[in-house]
Amino acid sequence: MRREQVVPRLSGFRRGLARDAACRPTGLKQQPQNADTRNEDRRSTLVMIRTFFSRLRHTARRSRPVALPRPRALPAVAPAARGIPPLGSERGDTLIEVIISAVLIALVVVASLTGLDSTNRSVALQRARSQADALAQQDEDQLRGEPVAKLSELSRTREVVESGTKYTIISTSQYVADATATASCSSSTPSADYLQTTSKVTWPSLGVGKPVVETSVISPPPGAALIVQVTESGTPIQGAQVVATGPSPETTEHKLETSSDGCAILAVLPGEYQLNVSKSSYVDPNGYSNTHEDVSVTRSVYLPAETTAKEGYYLGPAGKLAVSFTGSAYVEGDMFVAHNSGMTTFRSFGSAGTYKSTVESPTTVYPFLATSPYTVYAGSCESDRPKALSAGNPEVEVIVPAGGTAPVTVTQPPVNIKLMSGTGPGASAEGSLVTTGSGYTTDTGCGTKRVFASTPGGALPRPGLPYGNYTMCVSNSARRWEGSFSNNVPAGPSTAWTNGGTSSGTATIYLGTSPSGSPSGTSSGPCP
Repeated sequence: MRREQVVPRLSGFRRGLARDAACRPTGLKQQPQNADTRNEDRRSTLVMIRTFFSRLRHTARRSRPVALPRPRALPAVAPAARGIPPLGSERGDTLIEVIISAVLIALVVVASLTGLDSTNRSVALQRARSQADALAQQDEDQLRGEPVAKLSELSRTREVVESGTKYTIISTSQYVADATATASCSSSTPSADYLQTTSKVTWPSLGVGKPVVETSVISPPPGAALIVQVTESGTPIQGAQVVATGPSPETTEHKLETSSDGCAILAVLPGEYQLNVSKSSYVDPNGYSNTHEDVSVTRSVYLPAETTAKEGYYLGPAGKLAVSFTGSAYVEGDMFVAHNSGMTTFRSFGSAGTYKSTVESPTTVYPFLATSPYTVYAGSCESDRPKALSAGNPEVEVIVPAGGTAPVTVTQPPVNIKLMSGTGPGASAEGSLVTTGSGYTTDTGCGTKRVFASTPGGALPRPGLPYGNYTMCVSNSARRWEGSFSNNVPAGPSTAWTNGGTSSGTATIYLGTSPSGSPSGTSSGPCP
């Protein structure tokens, strides 16, 4: 059935084409003269077929041909009507394409310039390194020509400008132990077999690269070598002055400063030498700024021929102590003691009888490590140490900072007395207060004597005394009392020690002048 419908339609289509051709103008019926003309007609025919066929779809089926109108020129269709965007809408796409192209070009240019720059820097670095190597070799030649005494533990820095580049040359030297190939100052076996010199050259554009280093070896002259190492709690001290005087009986001074490893190695003749080590504002553990004043350290050394001796010293930036006092109504003291396990003996500061609210030491206190604090207490010797009187007494510990001040407060137990003119307790026997008494106390452990005049209340003017064992003498010129006591706990003497007993922490002393008598411990005359 579908086939019968199609055939008439195609027959009608052909007849329509024939009629359409008959209706063409005469000029349009001319036969093509060449292939181009035939191709043009063919294209026109195809256009007409497409146009006709589209109209045919909207025509109802007929059994006879339908007269078709003459083809007309198709009206111009706007781009928007055909679904094609206008040229104006492509302006953004063009801009993006231009930007991408510019970025690609910029990347290519940057990559090219970076490559050129890397090449130039590599060439410049090689040129600078060659120049630095030449300078290092020149410096080594210069070091080999200097006296051995000048080269010992050398550390020198200088700057040289070559071709517009500033080079820094660091020259060092050290004695080396041949057996261990280590620096003589660090070797456990004292030996100074040869000098090793080093020249290191750097320049600003080197960056993190390795500097140029040249080394050489110099044999020291025959004789003896003295190795002196100066440290502060294990840290090398640079710039300490080492002086070896001799050989005895000569008084020639051989001086050298310690290098960065705290070492000074002196090439000297055999014999005996007097040694001294010092540095400005530094002290040794016992507080001496010159080590030859400290009897606890090496002050002389004997060097046989072709031997090496090594001596060690400790120095540190000096600090000081500022000590305040507490424990009685009068918060003044005159002396204090400081001790450390690294010291050979205690040190006392202040002056007996010169009272101050704060007593400061001179700036001669060695700064021990934080693990080794000073023990500080009021007094003038080790016998005044609180725990020496009673194990339960508190003690004060403090760290002295290097070059700084350590404030600390210590306790002085009170010694309260009341001086009476009578013979004993009771209104008729005790007499009156002695307002013009005088006397002294003596620290039996230290030998420190403190003189005083009693107050109008018959008491000590400064009742606070350091811990310790004491003797006391007090008088009113006509008679005197002499006794002893132990200032052994923070509250003062813990036992009765006077001829009048102790009440509420105050000890009463009877002189027996008015009313007259001979109380215990009294005798005629003033205190000797």
